[in-house]
Amino acid sequence: MSFITASISSPDAILAKLNGMPDRVHAKLLVAVSRLTYELEALTKSKLGGAVLQRRTGNLSHSIHSTITDTGNAVTGKVSSNAKYAAAHEYGINREVMVREHLRMQTHAFGRIINPIEVAVRSHSMHMNLPEKSFLRSSLEDMRTEITQALEAAVNGAQNG
Repeated sequence: MSFITASISSPDAILAKLNGMPDRVHAKLLVAVSRLTYELEALTKSKLGGAVLQRRTGNLSHSIHSTITDTGNAVTGKVSSNAKYAAAHEYGINREVMVREHLRMQTHAFGRIINPIEVAVRSHSMHMNLPEKSFLRSSLEDMRTEITQALEAAVNGAQNG
């Protein structure tokens, strides 16, 4: 019967390296997730300039924001929109919706141009059919490989450093 014997000449140095590894991994991941989140935000906003949706007022693009959360155990990057209609564009919509009472400028009557007048429009329902035009999910998919490689590189860099 044979045995394998090993001895560690400086156990304190090895223990210090192993104990410090989670801190190094966390620090590298924080840097990588922060960079990737801002890049994802920029890509998402660029898609709202004509690649996916045409910019009309800029409100949807201005509503895109990113947050990075560091709990100590996990680092999370999030890109989202708080615009009420963002989900309708992202996922599409095909259903009845309620239109609130509002005022509009009427510029035509019976096919002829008239002096503009303000007209009250009563509350009513209408069928809305808006096709899906993903700008958030498609941006994430476009960056999938880059994100995976950057996170792997961060972890490997922390282990080797």
